[in-house]
Amino acid sequence: MTCRPGPYHVSVPGFTDAERYLHSLARHSFLSMWSYGNLFRDQPDLKSGSREGKEICDLLVVFGRDVVIFSDKDCAFDSSIDVRTAWRRWYRKAVFGSVKQIYGAERWILEEPERIYTDNACQHPFPIALPSPDQIRIHRVAVVHSIAGPCAQHFGGGSGSLILDTTIVRDDHFGEDCAPFRTGIVGKEGRFVHVLDDTTVEILLRELDTIDDFVKYLVKKELLLADTVVQAPGEENLLADYLSSIDDRGEHNFSFAGQGGGVILDEASWAQYLASPQVARKKTADEVSYVWDRLIEEFARHMIAGTQHYTTHPGIRGGEPAVRMMAQIGRYERRMMGANLVDFLEKYGRAVRVKGVRVMWSSGRPNLAFVILLLSRPTNRPYEDYRTLRRHLLELCCLGIKVRFPESEDIVSIGLDAGSHEHRSEDLFYFDAREWDHSQDAQVNEELQAFDLFQSDIRGGRRKGGMKEYPDAPQLRIKMKNRDANRLCPCGSGKKFKRCHGVR
Repeated sequence: MTCRPGPYHVSVPGFTDAERYLHSLARHSFLSMWSYGNLFRDQPDLKSGSREGKEICDLLVVFGRDVVIFSDKDCAFDSSIDVRTAWRRWYRKAVFGSVKQIYGAERWILEEPERIYTDNACQHPFPIALPSPDQIRIHRVAVVHSIAGPCAQHFGGGSGSLILDTTIVRDDHFGEDCAPFRTGIVGKEGRFVHVLDDTTVEILLRELDTIDDFVKYLVKKELLLADTVVQAPGEENLLADYLSSIDDRGEHNFSFAGQGGGVILDEASWAQYLASPQVARKKTADEVSYVWDRLIEEFARHMIAGTQHYTTHPGIRGGEPAVRMMAQIGRYERRMMGANLVDFLEKYGRAVRVKGVRVMWSSGRPNLAFVILLLSRPTNRPYEDYRTLRRHLLELCCLGIKVRFPESEDIVSIGLDAGSHEHRSEDLFYFDAREWDHSQDAQVNEELQAFDLFQSDIRGGRRKGGMKEYPDAPQLRIKMKNRDANRLCPCGSGKKFKRCHGVR
């Protein structure tokens, strides 16, 4: 259960190899519910006379108010001619062509959101509700291919990633005195376009492999480049600084953010980051976080296929908000959730008779709570009765959290089978607790007592554990006091101290 999944290899008719690769990376990072390749608008091509829909963009990621528009261009670089001439031609086709497509998609999303389809016959509408124009936050990414080889050849080696140089602004990229294999400020003012090449698109989507982590990087990069001149041998060097630095809010940010002026980054910074023992320990510690990803995908798979056993809000649009709550936390928090879930299942998951509850709180969003309910199946009652009872208890758990912690706003409860069964099931319940009538508190408390739920102190889920994003090197055994025994081990394994490196 703790193996990190590789990218999804999806065979989709009508996709180029480059588009298939981008789509597989996106599904790995952003998961299947929120990643959609090759979308169309129901606007026939008047020039050709074709009645088929016209492609909007190569990949669209929609998650709450955040919309990421990807344009993917694979244009050959002509190395047989003058390098500046070849660069200008390639840039106009690849980068400028992507920018044009992105802006067209953005305009259509804002003006005609209900006329977007997942097929070129325009029979299947886009399944997720797009945010309103006053709420939407758009991020623009141009992915360009077939440039790493010519770039590495031109500079006599290196990773092949394009140099980031923000002294180059818009049309300067293809002027008479252009600097080949360098990109800077691309796109119109206030509508910045991030340019990722063969090398950096894979690095970013693997290192920032949740929608939360990826979007935060794009937003903070745009803020940085608005007042700071940056020169970096490649996007990966900028990423190394970002991942190595923590700001006053406890979040990743650039070490020079808010300082203005200019900065030149070291070419070796990315290699040094990857070679760090702490980074290696982080990747090992992150393995357990993908348990959380797989649970999200299990719920999403049934919503997309329409194979849910029971639902109060059918379809993708009805069920998406619930799984979005699970997916809005980043990789570090998913590690903590995954470790908690695995620990809970190892303790009680195979018990024949059990009704166990574990409450977990988001550290980044303190008003977001998750409740895991393990319930064993009765042997003398129909399975449908068991599922009905479990759904009722999931709803009761959500109400119980709101009563005990009135500041809670979003509460997600997940029901799992206890015991060993050939066929297992999962239930998901989401409660938007912003408008709760507290006159019902007494009734909820009575029912909690009747079902013996939350009768002990559940505040422990709100205490911060000892898990570090970049774990320290553990000693072989560490002396501990009794109060330390049940804390998470500082090595980052996700296990309790007493079961890992702790010794009395």
